Amino acid sequence: MNRIRGGFPYLVGTMLWIAAVGLLGTAVWWLGELGLRSIPRTYSIPSGSSAPTLVPGDYVMASRNHYRDRAPQRGELIVFKLPRDNRTDYVKRLVGLPGDRVQIQGGILHINGAPVERELLTVRDVTGFSGRTNKTSEYLETLPNGRRYTILEDGDDWPYDNTREYLVPPGHYFLIGDNRDNSEDSRGTVGFVPRANLRDYPVVIFWSRDLDRIGTAVQPAP
Repeated sequence: MNRIRGGFPYLVGTMLWIAAVGLLGTAVWWLGELGLRSIPRTYSIPSGSSAPTLVPGDYVMASRNHYRDRAPQRGELIVFKLPRDNRTDYVKRLVGLPGDRVQIQGGILHINGAPVERELLTVRDVTGFSGRTNKTSEYLETLPNGRRYTILEDGDDWPYDNTREYLVPPGHYFLIGDNRDNSEDSRGTVGFVPRANLRDYPVVIFWSRDLDRIGTAVQPAP
């Protein structure tokens, strides 16, 4: 005798299965809209060099090998291999393309001789690990291509707030941290980053010690 499945339990199971497929499809679509174009790779954030965009305790999902066939754009957060060892993963923001002239003057980013627009959002007291309290300013920075993101500045007279002019060589990129006075990046020992070292494209915070940050997109709107 052939049997068919039916009744209320079967109906509930079917509805749950349909809902799960729908949620999965929605999640895939959403991640695609955010920029996830391949099997993701995940990273934990150990330092505050990219704060306030990424902070310690964040876990991000990134589009794997995103730059294998895509041109990097100014303003993108990028996971890259540290040039001096080709093993350590760093995440910084790309501000300088090949041929660009990049300089920091009085804490303000300059690209090809022109200051980048920044708007003061707030000033707050922040106490570091040393116990020293600094007044940290939060700015909205807007690049020439219109990409906007938030940066932190402890002041405009820190070591990397006044730099020489850097000429980005062919095939290389200039990347800096959003936490401008607490980041080791292309202004210092990191130097220019070769195209081959650009690895992944962070898309979204999928877990964080601060639960309110879960689901936050980390790339600036184009």
